[in-house]
Amino acid sequence: MGLDDITKRKKAILGFLYANSMEPVDKIHLMKEVFWLSGNTNDYKELIENYGAYDYGPDDQELEADVDELIAFGYAEQISDKEKKYKLTNDGKNIIPKLLSDDELIVYETIKQTMNKLNFEELLYLVYKRFPEFAVNSVAKNVLRKEKEMIPKLIAKGAISQAYAAKLLKLSIQDVQRLYSRC
Repeated sequence: MGLDDITKRKKAILGFLYANSMEPVDKIHLMKEVFWLSGNTNDYKELIENYGAYDYGPDDQELEADVDELIAFGYAEQISDKEKKYKLTNDGKNIIPKLLSDDELIVYETIKQTMNKLNFEELLYLVYKRFPEFAVNSVAKNVLRKEKEMIPKLIAKGAISQAYAAKLLKLSIQDVQRLYSRC
């Protein structure tokens, strides 16, 4: 596989595997990180069209096939069968400077740092609040009823600001600051 064969989705996968000192990432976080990138950046917005609303929110059926292809070409490897955890290989690390600019790497770092701090429910809550249309078929949409539990955790972990919490809760920033000042 040459550089010309690396699609935007494969580039995104490699970017997230590279981010945060090549910290391994599980399938669920990787799926949601690529989704978040596609839903929040202009350069990758066409990737959101590949996502459908499934049991656990947005899922791109082709992403796992792309991961398998990157593994087959030696750019990535699966390090855990149980939770499908992946990491970048040395060959994958060596092509990153040819694929991604420093500015792009900052975006990957920021998203991965934020998302990897979150447990499964927190991750789903954040995604479902930002993209509610992807919660319609979810078997876990009950996380949306856990705002009182989720908001302080997300603020404390730096996943959302108090201003964004105010927007989600439809409150003033002053009310959020009063309610969650200890976060």
